[in-house]
Amino acid sequence: MIQVNISLSTGDINFFASVSKLAKIKAITGNIRVENTSAGALDLSVTTGKVTVSGATCRDDITVDVVTGSAYLTDSSCRSVISSGITGSISLNNVIQEVRMDRKNE
Repeated sequence: MIQVNISLSTGDINFFASVSKLAKIKAITGNIRVENTSAGALDLSVTTGKVTVSGATCRDDITVDVVTGSAYLTDSSCRSVISSGITGSISLNNVIQEVRMDRKNE
């Protein structure tokens, strides 16, 4: 699979596939869970809910945007982590990044 674009208004998304380019996953209300995947990059966005990433390997960036909620990244590696949000928290455990981590409060 080359690229994935998943969008959902309400509900949970569980993603366990590998892609060679971008995996873009967006939910308005709900949770996004990405586990044991390899991707060129991950772009994960939820307005209200939770993003959980575990066992991901990305050539480029892991981007996480949670307006209200939490983000949990565990046992993952990437070029950089980019996180933005308004209310909530981010937790990183055993995350290896080559370049940087950007945290933006909007």
